[in-house]
Amino acid sequence: MNRVVILQKYLAPYRVPIFNALASSPEVELTLLYYGKPEARRKWSAFPDRDFSEVQTRCLSLKAGYEKNLELPFSIFRDLARLRPEVIICAPDNGGIAAYFYAKRSGARLCIWSEAIPMTEQKTSYLKRNLRRTLYQSAENFLVPGSLAETYLRHFRPEADIYRAPNAIAEERFCIGMDELSQKFSAGRLVITFSGSLIERKGIRLLLEAFRQLLKERPALREQCLLRVMGTGPLDLSDYQDSNVEFNGFCETELYFNNFKESHIFVLPSLHDNNPLTVVEGLFSGNVMLLSEGVGNHPEAARGNGLVVPANSATELKRGLNAILTLPRMELQRLAAISLEIAPEFSVARSVDGFLAAICGARTDKTALRHGRYLNAVGDKKSKKKPIILCMIHLPPPVNGVTVMGEQVVNSQLLREGFHLEVLPLHSASSIADVGKFRPAKFLRIVYQAWELCRYCLMRRPTLVYFTLTPNGKAFYRDLLYVAIMRLFRINRLYHLHGKGISKAVTGPLAAALYNWAFRSAQVILLSPTLYEDAAQVVKRSQCHFLANGISDPWAESYKPAVGRSGPPRILFFSNLVVSKGLFVLLEALALLKERGVLFHATFAGVWESPAVEKEFGRIVQEKGLQKLIEVCGPKYGDDKRRTFAGADIMVFPSYNDAYPLVVLEAMSHGLPVVSTLEGAIPDMVLEGETGFLVPCRDPLILAERLSLLVIDLVLRERLGQAGRKRYVEYFTSEVFERNLAVIFTKCLSV
Repeated sequence: MNRVVILQKYLAPYRVPIFNALASSPEVELTLLYYGKPEARRKWSAFPDRDFSEVQTRCLSLKAGYEKNLELPFSIFRDLARLRPEVIICAPDNGGIAAYFYAKRSGARLCIWSEAIPMTEQKTSYLKRNLRRTLYQSAENFLVPGSLAETYLRHFRPEADIYRAPNAIAEERFCIGMDELSQKFSAGRLVITFSGSLIERKGIRLLLEAFRQLLKERPALREQCLLRVMGTGPLDLSDYQDSNVEFNGFCETELYFNNFKESHIFVLPSLHDNNPLTVVEGLFSGNVMLLSEGVGNHPEAARGNGLVVPANSATELKRGLNAILTLPRMELQRLAAISLEIAPEFSVARSVDGFLAAICGARTDKTALRHGRYLNAVGDKKSKKKPIILCMIHLPPPVNGVTVMGEQVVNSQLLREGFHLEVLPLHSASSIADVGKFRPAKFLRIVYQAWELCRYCLMRRPTLVYFTLTPNGKAFYRDLLYVAIMRLFRINRLYHLHGKGISKAVTGPLAAALYNWAFRSAQVILLSPTLYEDAAQVVKRSQCHFLANGISDPWAESYKPAVGRSGPPRILFFSNLVVSKGLFVLLEALALLKERGVLFHATFAGVWESPAVEKEFGRIVQEKGLQKLIEVCGPKYGDDKRRTFAGADIMVFPSYNDAYPLVVLEAMSHGLPVVSTLEGAIPDMVLEGETGFLVPCRDPLILAERLSLLVIDLVLRERLGQAGRKRYVEYFTSEVFERNLAVIFTKCLSV
């Protein structure tokens, strides 16, 4: 039996079923140690029976705002010594710091239970980030509620054992059957439910504004739906009082459970939120889900049962609400039934399985852990001798080609088996709209990252730094700071250039000198031999390695070629909605198709570059009379993304500023013919007349002609699409990319 102590600030009722089930296991002797008090917003009063031991440590709790208290535990170290745990499970906070020192002294195993995700961690202070980094490096293993939290931890500990313990509820209180589901969707007004604290972070003001705008645009909805808001908070929302908005305040027990069971659509538009339990309550009670990207468990909770919209956008939220409320009742019921199918993944049993796996997992070498190194579960001593590669790479958010490839490197099992990867993530922008803009917070982040790089080079002495250097613009001069530190410590450098533009940037003697200095004695990865000419002024060919990007196969063994479908052929533009991606060029081409009487339907999926671009796009659509032929559906992720590609017949990407767009590979992986441009390395991906067509940049006339060929010829579409799929499988999968990158790492380490 393992003596286990779980450190908690306070006991939340929804955790009790998990802890009770864990305490009933013959492998666990469980004690909960509390070192704080609930915040002022917590009004829980119903505490179920507890089957585990509890200890309250002496502490000073200072109110630090509506959402948090500052906890100063006095006797936590003494209480741990008295309880003598073999395993300590704690969050990476001030309680975790005490647990870290106790574990270091006593040899107890330290398991970090973390809900942190990239979006929430951007708000943390410099001191807190460094304390958490220390705890992450010292932990034996980790517990996380979902994939975003796991991805975030992989940035610090790529090889760590990370176990999933989803946030769970007492499902029997919320769960409904198929008969009840059918009954509630059969009649009456649709109830849209928001449950959470009434604070800015939860996005409640955005929801109320979006709902008000939607009712103004579609007055008939007043008879069809009701927005129910459950929760309390400091925000004054009196301006949003309306006959179609019901403020229920704080709800508890049967009233709360029944409100969820009566609800049809659950909405949570959080700006940033770790893993809210209300999402799970919405699933078990059979709701269609509308979540923002700021909700930490949205990848697990929204999978074909609703929509995910960008955070902090009332416009996108309104679009999502409108799209759901436009669906017929039977379709809404089908989506809600999918929620009921997903819900068991958030059960108490699933969560307890994760806890037991972490508690009973294999022991690791303590000395190695204290030095930030991790030995795999079988205790492979050779893993100590793996060469250390520091990965300074861009990671989401925002989601673009560079960050997606960076995430793939971090999560690669093949690379972790051959090399000791440690990650210093570069987060210079939080969204597409933030790219290229100067903000004071960005400057502070750069200083912090430079300091971290200095500290790491001094203490760890990596064999190689793998750095996604930005090849042009202001970001290149920012990256010169990092290059200077690497050169100061004489660390071998491997730059991975995911863009182009060096030839245009080297315009004078000063720029030429800086570029030559930055690239001197460094190894460089280019995406294609086609791009070497762009870098030839500052990089010798002997310094270069050529590596095509690769993405994971969305279909693997289950791929089947699409068969002929009814209705007009569907053209897909899937990318961030940015002018340089050929957005307006494509609109001109589609207008030409309309004039020629060619039947089609076009879908634009992605995040807007700015409100100005969105407004101009709408103006052109209106001017060209394309309203009934075009659909803008916002960004798509996970299964929604896969369904969007699977529902298309043709992929079009008329970009005039790209090096190696991953969306082209995604289209090929789905067996779609691609119409793109002679830009960057796109000709290495799309073979003219074999897997698609290539057209000159900014030429809507030729673009329309090539699209017309594919729209009217089903046989040609299928032939080019299947050839593209075959080429993708042969050259552009994630496995091919990782194998080739491993070869390059090996070559650079031998230099």
